[in-house]
Amino acid sequence: MRKINLGFLMAIFLLVTVRFVAAQEFITEHVKGGDGPGDHATVDDLAWIAGSWSGDALGGIAEEVWSEPSGGTMLGMFKLTQGEETVFSELMMIVPDGESIKMILKHFDADLTGWEEKDEVETFRFLSQTETVVYFDGLTVEKVDEGHLSIYVVMHGDGDSVSELAFHYSAVN
Repeated sequence: MRKINLGFLMAIFLLVTVRFVAAQEFITEHVKGGDGPGDHATVDDLAWIAGSWSGDALGGIAEEVWSEPSGGTMLGMFKLTQGEETVFSELMMIVPDGESIKMILKHFDADLTGWEEKDEVETFRFLSQTETVVYFDGLTVEKVDEGHLSIYVVMHGDGDSVSELAFHYSAVN
């Protein structure tokens, strides 16, 4: 019979645990990042995001609208206006990703010229959630209360610099 080295097993356990914890850590005040495995989630888990939201951001008015989950997805639209002009927009989807979910999006200029290549999307892989917060890799959605939603996005600057862009929305009736 083979002897099991308890010290070796403890070292492996700690290595795996530390790797998992380190793989999902806060990279800004509100946003997590990492390459570790995400928790199990379904699109229906995020039904609380659905609705029409508006708030001041980026020197203008940001509007975000999310559909109720249907057909296995949620569809979202973002628009930034400054004065009487649309600056840019985004089309977003929350979709299944194996045993979990992810958010994908495309950016567009005011004339619908895409920022990403035709077959490319920005992807935010699901990491974890609480009752009122969902963490994607590089993006966080927080239900502040029934009438308020905050979204935080990591912005990468020159070199290793990162900052957090915050959108604070109120429900549009």
